[in-house]
Amino acid sequence: MRDMLTLMHVQVLGLLNSFAPNAQGMPRAARARRLVFVALLALLLVAVFAGYTALMAIGLAVSGMANVIPPFAVAAGSLAGVFFTFMKARGTLFGTRDYDLIMSLPVPRRTVVIARMATLFGSAIAVAAIFMVPMYAVYLVMTGASPVSIVLAALSVVLAPLAPTALATFAAFAVTALAARFRHAGIVYIVLALLAMLAFVMGAYGFSFTAGVDHEATVAATLQVATVLESAITSAYPPAAWAAAGIASHDALSFALFAAASIGVTAACVEVMQRFYLRINGMLAGRRRRARGRAAVGARRTPFTAIVVKEFRTLLGIPSYAFNCLFGYLLMVAIAIALSVMGLRGILMSGAIDGIDQDALAHMGDRIYLVIPWVFAFCASTGASSTISVSLEGRCAWIMASAPLSVRTILWSKLASNLIPVGCSLVLSTVILLVSGQIEPLIAIELLIVSLGLFHLWANVGIAIDAARPNFSWTSANEIVKRSMPITVSVIGGMVCEFGFGALCVALIPDMASIAAAHATAIGVGVVAAILGQLLFMRTARTARLYIV
Repeated sequence: MRDMLTLMHVQVLGLLNSFAPNAQGMPRAARARRLVFVALLALLLVAVFAGYTALMAIGLAVSGMANVIPPFAVAAGSLAGVFFTFMKARGTLFGTRDYDLIMSLPVPRRTVVIARMATLFGSAIAVAAIFMVPMYAVYLVMTGASPVSIVLAALSVVLAPLAPTALATFAAFAVTALAARFRHAGIVYIVLALLAMLAFVMGAYGFSFTAGVDHEATVAATLQVATVLESAITSAYPPAAWAAAGIASHDALSFALFAAASIGVTAACVEVMQRFYLRINGMLAGRRRRARGRAAVGARRTPFTAIVVKEFRTLLGIPSYAFNCLFGYLLMVAIAIALSVMGLRGILMSGAIDGIDQDALAHMGDRIYLVIPWVFAFCASTGASSTISVSLEGRCAWIMASAPLSVRTILWSKLASNLIPVGCSLVLSTVILLVSGQIEPLIAIELLIVSLGLFHLWANVGIAIDAARPNFSWTSANEIVKRSMPITVSVIGGMVCEFGFGALCVALIPDMASIAAAHATAIGVGVVAAILGQLLFMRTARTARLYIV
């Protein structure tokens, strides 16, 4: 137990170091301020999600369907983090830089695997708590809390995500084992996961079509759906029924079955994975050595092209990196196809957005087309892979340091490796919308200017942060990809900018001036953002001293 706690302590230090690197000369006060900022941001996001979850539970309770809350809470808490666990598991268990050091310690292999998985279980339990605690609070207040129900509800928050997280990790483990045997299986892994993410988003969006826009019909449909919701959840996911029976009816046997299933499945998955852990890591290491050998012989390239190709390979070689950055590109094309098939007015009239009916749509008129550029700008901002490209050099940073290249060339190559796929996705989406007749040429130009301009600005903000204090001390790429300050600031800053200026152009300017003025403002924002991004890039290229730590 002491060894496992020590290894878990190392994982926690790695988590803190990913937010505020300690090895780059950052003062202690600056690190503390950054960690406080991250904590406050996390608390804000938790409060928002918890508030929405509580409102949903209140709606069920007020409608007389409080009995649905316990099984729904268990199912939501169990499955909320499954997909993200699947994406993060490979980078957490395999390919870590400290693998040789950790495995050489006199620590059982099972302990190492459990310590590695502790971060996955911890994040899954945290996500489960965000969903389950507000729902349980509403349920216990509305139905009258008993000490037994409170204790069992608290236990279910910890137990519910264990088995699904273990199974998701085991699935990633199995896919990794397959990828270790084939040269391109890793790319297939990324493609399948991206398609699954897209299917999940489209499925959640498509489900909203069933609501309709008539209020009475919506209420009736909600009551009908909620009536069968409990039986549907419990039949599709029996552990939810076992846990709900314990919480609602104080059925100790059912809750004990739920606890045994959660712990038993987790233990079985851990046992299987620890038996093959060394073998799969060895196969991955051998494949990397063969890949480096093949890469040593190739066509002659310019430095710019060579770095761009290297960045593409890095992106595709780290699944969590690819998931974070490629999904936005795929979503842009999917949205363009959906708009070309259904049309923007058809999507709005489908009932997917509450409060939009024929009269509201007629009142909006051509204003609805002001939304399109900001939607694609939002998607583009989620794929800022260049913002962490300096830190991802890691222990190989000396290669760039010894290359006879300027900082400007290196940074421009990294930025171009991000701009190329973003630009291609935007151009393809724009062509689809133009050919289908959904937008006019002016809207197409506006879409490209706004999306590329804002992306260029916030990508350079992230590059500036990363180049100023690169974090080369990471042991897993997930530390940089998931939790680093450059990508966090870039993505959140871009989203705030897009929502803010988008609301200004869609809601305010058409009433204060005209729709033409709103289009002109959007184009102006894109142009100014592009100029500011270029100025920031030039400053970063002039002042940054890369790879000197």
